[in-house]
Amino acid sequence: MEKIKILLLGLGNINNAGDEILIETTEWLVKKSGGVKIIRKQLMPAYKEIIKDYKTCILALPLKYLSRAFHGNIKYRMTNIMYKIKYKRYFRDCIKKADKIVLPVGMLKYTTQDLSYLFEMINGLATRYNKPVLMSAMSIAKPDKHDWRYNQLVKAVNLPCVKSITTRDGKEGLTRLRKYYTKENIHTDYVGDPALWIPECYQTERSVVRQSNIIGINVIRKGIYSAYSDKPFSDSQMINLYKEIITELERRGHQWILFCNGMQEDYEVALQLIDELGLPSEKLLPAPNSGKELVEMISSFKAVFGARLHACITAVSLGVPVSGLLWDDKLECFSRTMKIRQFFSDVEELKGNLVVDKLEAAINHEFDFWNLDSYKTRTSGSIKDFIS
Repeated sequence: MEKIKILLLGLGNINNAGDEILIETTEWLVKKSGGVKIIRKQLMPAYKEIIKDYKTCILALPLKYLSRAFHGNIKYRMTNIMYKIKYKRYFRDCIKKADKIVLPVGMLKYTTQDLSYLFEMINGLATRYNKPVLMSAMSIAKPDKHDWRYNQLVKAVNLPCVKSITTRDGKEGLTRLRKYYTKENIHTDYVGDPALWIPECYQTERSVVRQSNIIGINVIRKGIYSAYSDKPFSDSQMINLYKEIITELERRGHQWILFCNGMQEDYEVALQLIDELGLPSEKLLPAPNSGKELVEMISSFKAVFGARLHACITAVSLGVPVSGLLWDDKLECFSRTMKIRQFFSDVEELKGNLVVDKLEAAINHEFDFWNLDSYKTRTSGSIKDFIS
């Protein structure tokens, strides 16, 4: 019997190990369904991956830079044309080779990362070639009917090829998805993030007994609040928060170490902390080069103060206590679905002593693994149903 060819399109090339974990755990779940052949491609391929089509790449460059001179709908339309010139042949070739398509991107959003342009292009091509699409485990962005990109995204998710959209934002995210994005004929449901399957995918043991005494402090780039949150929290406040957390942990006798998910902007913040606090270089772990390296890092901690979503998800999946920041809805929804919202801090609570209070409370908390496993079951079930 010929295997079903499944095309996975994800964000695996932006030096964020969390995105790689999302793709790899999704791939593991797809393979677990049986009878499949995986075709894994980048959602945003580098120029070297599309260089054979160099003429269209050259045509795309003027639009890329010209669009920066405009704002609003004109800019969005120009950017949309640029993406079609640059990537349409690449996606067409990928999609024609597949039987079904899974998008393990994690976000149904339009204001950052230019996803609305990509989703409309991919789903449009999938519709043309009659290839079913699963948009898997998406966090659901707030709607804005006045934003051209939001309306483009709504169009993209309602194209005939889209057979199922699942959200990792729980019942609240499912309500938002159905109310503001999808029509009734599209199957929708809530699931867990595929990264909850990290122990099985990476063959790493989940444990509630910690052998380590080291707390991992996950560092995130400057400007994250201004980019994603409407609550003011400046870069200097962020740096001071990390300094306060470090000072408070040491005052209470905790061992700690800084780490990041792999992005250079995050690592530079950690280097700044090392420099300004006069700390030895050993207080910062090297940036992970793969999802597996990030998993191994987090599995070695007693607990985690998380800033990036997949640092938090990885910790939960491994049974490592976690508290963290709330700079985006996806962290709010994750903490609620995992029943650990009380350990995460909104802007008004971002003081070193309060954050460490929550971290210590998370360490002493008995985590609800039954709830976690129920979300894992929903995730694997949704993927298996789509493939079969």
